[in-house]
Amino acid sequence: MTFYIQQGDRLPVVTATLQTELGPVDLTGASVSFRWGKPGEAENARTATIVSAVDGTVSYAWLAGETDDPGVFRVRWVITFGDGKVQTIPGYGFDSLVVW
Repeated sequence: MTFYIQQGDRLPVVTATLQTELGPVDLTGASVSFRWGKPGEAENARTATIVSAVDGTVSYAWLAGETDDPGVFRVRWVITFGDGKVQTIPGYGFDSLVVW
C-alpha cells in the first residue's frame, strides 16, 4: 500500500486495515505503533489509534513538522499484543509513504 501526502500537510490521516493472508488482525487488547523512515536513516515511531479492534483498522494523525521532509519513506505497523507478543505488518517488506 502507498500513502500520499503533500509536503507540510497534516491531512489526510493515514488509515489502514492490518491484515495477513488469514484476514484482518484482531487488535483487541493490543497497542499499535506507526513507523516510517527513509532507508538507512533512523525510523520515526508514534502511537497509532485503533479505530476498530475487531476489524484491524488503525489510523495515524500527523503532528506538526512530520511531513516537512519530501521523499519516499518506508512504512510499517508494529502490533504489541496484551501478552507481549509482537507482529509487524506488512509481514514482508514495507508499505510506502510519498511526501511530495
